[in-house]
Amino acid sequence: MKRIMVSIAAAASAALALSACAGSAGSAGGSNAAGGEGFDYGASQEDVDALLADLEPVKLKYQPSANSPESTGAPSAEMFKEYIEERSGGKIEIEIIWGQAIAPYTEIDDALTDGRLDLAYTIPAYSPAEYPAFNALMAYSQFGPTSPMEAELATGAMMAELAWSNEAVMAEFEDQGLTVLSSMIIGGEYYMMCNPDNTGVEAQDWDGRSVRAGSTMNELVIRGAGASPVSLEYGEIFEALQRNTIGCAFVQFAAATNFGIPEVAPNISYLTEGSVAGRVSNVQLAGSSFQNLPLAYQQIVFDAEQYSWGGWQRNVVDSKALGIEQAIGANGEIGPIAEDVQQDMIDAQLEAVRNAEDQGLMAPEVEDQAKELAEKWAGVPEELGYEDGGDLLDIHEWYTPGEVDFMPFATKLYEDVVLPHRPE
Repeated sequence: MKRIMVSIAAAASAALALSACAGSAGSAGGSNAAGGEGFDYGASQEDVDALLADLEPVKLKYQPSANSPESTGAPSAEMFKEYIEERSGGKIEIEIIWGQAIAPYTEIDDALTDGRLDLAYTIPAYSPAEYPAFNALMAYSQFGPTSPMEAELATGAMMAELAWSNEAVMAEFEDQGLTVLSSMIIGGEYYMMCNPDNTGVEAQDWDGRSVRAGSTMNELVIRGAGASPVSLEYGEIFEALQRNTIGCAFVQFAAATNFGIPEVAPNISYLTEGSVAGRVSNVQLAGSSFQNLPLAYQQIVFDAEQYSWGGWQRNVVDSKALGIEQAIGANGEIGPIAEDVQQDMIDAQLEAVRNAEDQGLMAPEVEDQAKELAEKWAGVPEELGYEDGGDLLDIHEWYTPGEVDFMPFATKLYEDVVLPHRPE
């Protein structure tokens, strides 16, 4: 497998070496309502330091998804913090709030609005009534490719670009006074993780089986399999599986591994044809305080999002390798869902796209746009040196957590797609 070992500092240096014209689509050379002058993406650190010299220091509260500094998701938050503090010369201090200590996902928007939080990672999929367009767009991730690593990169980029270009999705956040930093963040492919009392993957095995669902999209797919969806917070899943209150959980490794779910639900099954809808259900936002920051500070925070994205992508793949090790250690059975059940699941989630169109949430051309973007991004990971060394079953043998640097891909996504949305 090709390994990419580029440090944060090296990646940052590469970005800063860009000419000013490289960021012209989103560059700012004047001032905005928040006051102060902006700088071009790729400006030298010396120029940035001079621009910030007379600005007052600020401290921003940031709540990531990670439960603790030991979580596989922690590097994403730490890379985000490190870039901001280094690029600002210490003028911006980031206080990381671990473990949803200030607000749970369903209350994060309020916390961003009332000032308890300044920056946060959140999951709009938990609030479909408040974010109908966002939730509708999630269904289009089913058109992305699927594989343990390359396809996660490609689908994440595909959906990020699709969301940034969708005015209805962006408006749902902007109307609340929130600033989008990352439009859609991939959580990774979904897998059925079942406890030892639930081993079968044929149609009759799924009939009536209780399966944890985390979103309305999950519920649709679970029902397609013939199972019964059950709504549970992540903190409740482990015990529910252990006590056989539920037989399975429909989850992503990025979250499941942190909670040890593969240890109590080691029987893991998955789609081999097509991808699960809704695998890109997260977003990173800035709150009401963001617009009051000097423009240069806004730009630094916005530019840092590529580091958050790169660190999160590492989490998505690292957690798969760790989760498979957990499942194997618990004598789990790992393999594909029966083909006829897979087809029923795929047919069910296609209905979500039709529903989005019928309800006027998405235009008919969005499906073609999604498929075009999937094709556009499918080969980019390999071009940059990322290559699957096998499949999910043996990922712990060909992929070593922490050894692959995803910043080259994250920076390309930022420069090609996100940069035009940079504050100015």
